[in-house]
Amino acid sequence: LAVRLVPGTPAAQARVVHLRAISHGAKIGVEKASECHEAYTASCFAPQDLRNAYFPNQQPEAPVSPPQTIAIVDAYNDLNAEADLKLYSKEFGLPELPTCTAGEVSGCFEKLNQTGETKNLPFPQTEGSRETTEAECNNEGKEAACKEAEEADGWAVEISVDIEVSHAVCQNCGIVLVEARSSSFADLEDAETTAAGVGATEISDSWGGPEQGETPAEDNASPFNHPGIVITAAAGDDGYLDWSAENSLERGYVDYPASSPHVVAVGGTRLSLGPGNAWAGETVWNGNGAGASGCSVELAAPAWQQSTSDWSSVGCGTGRAVADISADADPYTGVAIYDSTPESPTEGAPTWIPVGGTSLASPIIASVFALAGGAGGVEYPAKTLYENQPKLPNALHDVVSGSNGECKKKPPFQSDGTSSCSATQEAINSNCLGELKCNAAPGYDGPTGVGTPEGIAAFKPSEEEAKRQ
Repeated sequence: LAVRLVPGTPAAQARVVHLRAISHGAKIGVEKASECHEAYTASCFAPQDLRNAYFPNQQPEAPVSPPQTIAIVDAYNDLNAEADLKLYSKEFGLPELPTCTAGEVSGCFEKLNQTGETKNLPFPQTEGSRETTEAECNNEGKEAACKEAEEADGWAVEISVDIEVSHAVCQNCGIVLVEARSSSFADLEDAETTAAGVGATEISDSWGGPEQGETPAEDNASPFNHPGIVITAAAGDDGYLDWSAENSLERGYVDYPASSPHVVAVGGTRLSLGPGNAWAGETVWNGNGAGASGCSVELAAPAWQQSTSDWSSVGCGTGRAVADISADADPYTGVAIYDSTPESPTEGAPTWIPVGGTSLASPIIASVFALAGGAGGVEYPAKTLYENQPKLPNALHDVVSGSNGECKKKPPFQSDGTSSCSATQEAINSNCLGELKCNAAPGYDGPTGVGTPEGIAAFKPSEEEAKRQ
């Protein structure tokens, strides 16, 4: 669920081409983060930009107690993951995470397969195996090789987003990258079980699929039900009930595991920065891509979600509503990511690329929980957000404008990536006019949940709540 921003207009293409020409002559590639921001002027945010937006007048890089470890669950093997993270850290002056020693995951970087081994990593195990598979792909009738190579390259960008953003927000947190052997739910769920068993205090899942058929019993027995561990899940990038999903069979549903009441479902916003790169506002992400929301048809909303003061206006009845909270996800206001995978979707072009999607939002929120000290003894930490929303109104940015409903105009989005329709038109097109399941409003709403971070106070349970658990 990572979305890469590409230069679509002639002016944007000209900026990128000009930068390549003056910086590298015949070489192709934007190899400096500053060039990424120059080419995509409202995007390519740096770690300091995220801190300015979500932690005004605070120091989130200060040590947390006890030490936190964020697990990232993804598919396939990114051969360059640790090297890319080191270069990212050097570029922005972040502390470098050392490689973990045997049995140690605190304050270091580790890469495991879905069963928890440091060896026997998934495809590609080596650069040679990648090249062999890609060579097979050029032969007629080798569709399976093509699919495996293409998926692995795409997931490499996803991995870069997840680990670099996690480190950008929580700089002293350990990171464990758990790589599933494929992108099947069975393999990803095995990796999730491993992530929960290696000492991770937070797990970020930047992926999902339609929840149809997921029964409450299956959800309760799933690897997403790990009381006391913060598990964040991306809500999706295809709008309200995935109306813009490429596969028509995926439309009409919220994504799972985001719809599980056991996780923190993370929606997407469009972030604006003002003077001094301070937070200047957020709206629902909708345009060229859109943050997802909606009502579960399978799983019930927990009592703490139904207790929100505006629940009757959401439109979900007793069903679980997505999302719980949100963060920047629009690639037009995305972050600068370093990815050196040779055949990745960078297409041999920018090594520094602007990336958004709820894949960006999920590790942001997982890392904010880490800065706050993790679950704090609460079984399902989304509850903490709902209980703190009315108590600490200044601890969250309340996103009050926008919709993630469908825009039927041609083209559906403008040159800056925003929707060509008004929020009212979008809601009418999606049959959710006047309902908070697809419209932002003061307080809780589906597209942005309780809001976006403004410090870490909203992520800390009260002493009374922690004692009750």
